[in-house]
Amino acid sequence: MPQLTIITINRNDAQGLEKTLESIWEKQSFKNFEHIIIDGASTDNSINIIKKYASHLSYWVSEPDKGIYNAMNKGIIKAKGNYLLFLNSGDWLENDILTRVFKESFTEDIVYADLYLYRNADDIQISPYPDKLTLPFIYKYSLGHPSTFIKRELFKDMLYEEKYQIISDWAFFIKQILLFNRTTKHLNFAVSYFNVYGISSDPKSGNLIMQERSDFFKNNFPYLISEFYQNHTTLQEKVRTQEQALDILSKHRVQQLIDNVWIQRKARQYIKFLFLVRRFLRRRR
Repeated sequence: MPQLTIITINRNDAQGLEKTLESIWEKQSFKNFEHIIIDGASTDNSINIIKKYASHLSYWVSEPDKGIYNAMNKGIIKAKGNYLLFLNSGDWLENDILTRVFKESFTEDIVYADLYLYRNADDIQISPYPDKLTLPFIYKYSLGHPSTFIKRELFKDMLYEEKYQIISDWAFFIKQILLFNRTTKHLNFAVSYFNVYGISSDPKSGNLIMQERSDFFKNNFPYLISEFYQNHTTLQEKVRTQEQALDILSKHRVQQLIDNVWIQRKARQYIKFLFLVRRFLRRRR
C-alpha cells in the first residue's frame, strides 16, 4: 500500500496542470505515493500533458463530471494510499517537500502544513496555520486543501457533498474535526503553492459561499448553533468582515469613554462652580 495518494483534478487548464505534474514527478525524491488524475473532458491540451506522464500514473480518466467535488470523489474511490493529498491543476508542491513531510512517521487523522498563496511571481504570501485548531479558526478559515494530508479511511463513510459548489472541503473538516473529534498534527512549514485564481478565491463567489455555509449549518447542527451562525452571518453581511465589526464596536466603545470623560469633567467643573458660588454667598452674609 502506498503511503500517499495525490489526487489532481483538472478541466481545460493545460498550463496549470503541467506545472502541477512537474512539481510532483520532476522535483520530488520521495516516491512512495501513487498519483490519480481526474480530468473533466478537457478540450485544450490537457490530455496531451496527461499522456506525457501516463506511465507514472496509477489511474487517470477524462470524462464529463458534475463539478469539482464529484471529480474529487472519483479520485477518492480509486485511491489506495494511507493518506490523501488533493493537489489540483495550477497548484504545485515545494521542491522535494514530500521527503520532509514523511521523514518522521505520524498517525494522526489529519496532518496539515502551511501554505503559500500565489497571485504572481511578485506576490507570494505564506498562510501559516496554528498548532492547535480552534472552533473560530476552523469556522472562519478551515485548512488549505493542497497542504493537508487526510487519512483515506475518513472517507469510507463520508465523501465530499456534491450538492455544494465551493464549501464541501470546509464542511468536511468542520464535521471531522469538530463533530467526530479527529486527531490533527501541524507541520510548521509550507508544503505547496495555492494559485488563487480558483472559484473559491473569486470575490464574486462570496454570496454563494455564505449561502452554502448557511445551508450546511441548518442541515447538520442543532438549532442554537445554526441560529448563532445565522446571526454571525447577518453581521458579516452588514459590515463585510469580522474585523470591521470589531473595529466599529471598539471605536464605539472608545467614543463612549471619551463622552464619559467629557461628562465627568463637565460635572466636576459644575460642582466646583457651585462650591465657589456657595462660598461667595457666605462671605456676603
